[in-house]
Amino acid sequence: MTFKSIQMKIAVFSVTCILGATAGLVGYSLYASGNSRTYVANSVSTLIERQTSESLQRLANTQAERIAATINQAFDAARNMARSFEVAAAGGPDSTPPAERRSQFNRILLNVLKDNPGFNGTYSAWEPDAIDGNDAAFRNRADAGSDATGRFLPYWTRDASGKIALQPLVEYDSQDLHPNGVMKGGWYIGPQTGKGESILSPLPYIVQGKNVYLATMSVPIMIDGKFRGVVGADYNLDFVQQLAQKVDGSIFSSQADVTIVSGQGLTVASSEHPEAIGGPFEKVDPALSRLRAGIESGKEQLDSTDESIAVSAPINFGRTDLTWSIVIKVPRAIALADAAKLDADLSDRNATDSMVQIAVAAVIGLAGAILMWLVARSIASPIIQMTQAMRLLAQRKFETQVPGVGRSDEIGAMAEAVQVFKDNGIKAKQLEAEAEETRRRQEVERERLA
Repeated sequence: MTFKSIQMKIAVFSVTCILGATAGLVGYSLYASGNSRTYVANSVSTLIERQTSESLQRLANTQAERIAATINQAFDAARNMARSFEVAAAGGPDSTPPAERRSQFNRILLNVLKDNPGFNGTYSAWEPDAIDGNDAAFRNRADAGSDATGRFLPYWTRDASGKIALQPLVEYDSQDLHPNGVMKGGWYIGPQTGKGESILSPLPYIVQGKNVYLATMSVPIMIDGKFRGVVGADYNLDFVQQLAQKVDGSIFSSQADVTIVSGQGLTVASSEHPEAIGGPFEKVDPALSRLRAGIESGKEQLDSTDESIAVSAPINFGRTDLTWSIVIKVPRAIALADAAKLDADLSDRNATDSMVQIAVAAVIGLAGAILMWLVARSIASPIIQMTQAMRLLAQRKFETQVPGVGRSDEIGAMAEAVQVFKDNGIKAKQLEAEAEETRRRQEVERERLA
């Protein structure tokens, strides 16, 4: 680019440098601010995710202990009854006469049910003629808790209104499976086959004519080292469902999913899908099927995906090897809402700061351009004036004033040189005038002599 004006040349190059430097600084500032925002947002998101996972795990462990404590109350009650029944039916000096055992044991079962309002029922099931050797006398005695076999099979139950009733146990010797895969008589057959204490759930059962799902806890009755029967207590799984819904309502504005799963992978309770109780866990949320192995082995688990954060905690019962697990799942967007809000706030703040920086840079650039224009003018103006003076001096107009004389800078040095040119021009003009005057006088003298 060719410039005809030194002022324009100085101004353009100066302004270009200022704007380039300003743009570079602002650009780097914007880039650094963006990186800082991204770093802060990612760090906060990671921190919140870790804290959320730890908080969910603590919550899951706390609720697991709460459920275990409730279920273990039934195990404790059943265990105490089993020890009492063993002593009463052992035939020793402290035993109860055979003729009184059925009525005595029924009173114990009834009183335990009354003393534990959370229980759905208490029961006992004996081997044939194991309690008093008189099953034949109690055939079809439903009022005494016996079926057509006469065996002692009382099941004391409480319905939703609190009404307590007695009915004989059914399907105690059935190895058939319910549609959900739970063995119908597993609560009896397990202890009978030497597997010790048993928890069976979710067990479909008919209580006072109503179909319910139960968690039933059985303890074997052992006399002289031989299996004689079981005694147990059970819960309607409604209490577990209520607990799941309560936990759900207390976290993340009820936007979490709380599911309680048996060791066999069956849904015991679900805050979001109560209709799935009794069925396979995968039907509640197929995406959580990867937790199945950990649930069966009774391990704590963390499952974090792009869509959700889920934790599980084992629920251990009595003296059994069986466990349940509580699974709490939260959508990632909900769990990390605070981090997302911070990121949005930082983005808004960054955008505002960027606009301010650009505006300030524009003001600085404009001020710099004006200043450089003035500086360029202050440099070019004396040169222009000097050029004009030299042009006039070249026309022998020696009366022209030389600008910049007396200045201490380069302009002053240039003015001194021009001043010398002027002075020399003036002297030359004077000499020419004197020579002309001499010629004129000589001419006049020549004419006079002639």
